[in-house]
Amino acid sequence: MERNKYTDGTIDDARAAGCDMFQLKFDGWWCRMVSSEGSQTFYSETKRPFLTEFLSTPECTLIGEYMRGTKWAKDPRRHLRYYVYDILSLGGQFIGDPYIGRNALLRKVLAKCPAKYFPVQNYRIADFEIVWQKEVVENGYEGVVFRKSTDPIDATLIRQKREITLTGIVTAVLPGEVGGKHEGRMGRLEVRLEDGTITSV
Repeated sequence: MERNKYTDGTIDDARAAGCDMFQLKFDGWWCRMVSSEGSQTFYSETKRPFLTEFLSTPECTLIGEYMRGTKWAKDPRRHLRYYVYDILSLGGQFIGDPYIGRNALLRKVLAKCPAKYFPVQNYRIADFEIVWQKEVVENGYEGVVFRKSTDPIDATLIRQKREITLTGIVTAVLPGEVGGKHEGRMGRLEVRLEDGTITSV
């Protein structure tokens, strides 16, 4: 398991699914950090290493967001920090505990890591509206990720993003309407989304 799977949803979906906590969604590079024999290698979601450091950390595998790449991540308050939200292994042993147990262990491990490693804060689901307004709307976080404290490591998580991005394949280039402002040139693109829906842009 490299990373969790996500499904887009809302606070209502999260409550219906029994989620009892959530975290802010950072706009950086998702990465897996493997610390072994005195070095830490950071891997992207495509499994490519993009950074190796030589710092004092416990032997472990962590999952988080490395603050690089985006304008938001380059803010001096965040730039080059590593915000960690899960732990996969410690001392070569896979961590199979429910999320609440993994998170408690994660905080102990991060206390022994360099100052640039930060735990991602967990919030109670009851505080969603306040945190959404303050952190997502006012401070530019990407959104939130909802969790259950009992989630296994491979749980599918619900995320609510400030802006939704859809991926699709262009299936046709359609001409502009006769008599319309795009007559004689491209009018729109027909696009098939990942779920099979056909739409036009």
